[in-house]
Amino acid sequence: MSVTASKDGNASITVAVVGICGVDHIARCLDALEGQVDAPHFDVLVVYDPNIPSVDVLRARYTNARLVANEGQRNPLELASCAMREATGDLIFFTEDHCVPAPDWVRTMASD
Repeated sequence: MSVTASKDGNASITVAVVGICGVDHIARCLDALEGQVDAPHFDVLVVYDPNIPSVDVLRARYTNARLVANEGQRNPLELASCAMREATGDLIFFTEDHCVPAPDWVRTMASD
């Protein structure tokens, strides 16, 4: 695999969250991502089922996350494919909203 380094010499990272279970699950996942310990810089992208209500609450609370409704596509594979298109990182780490990443998840993934 060939990875392009960013200005600081590290590969850029996007953590893509597939949102299928609802705002409470997405919020719990985003809280865990905000609590990452000793992680390299990473961007957060949430691609969610447009039928999930109250997503605007998340937009106001998680201003550093980019939330994208995948209009017309709602199953996890369709949402993940949208996330792949929307991600800007050299490395893309996928998770789903019902998962709660461990505090060292991004660091561990980036070091492998």
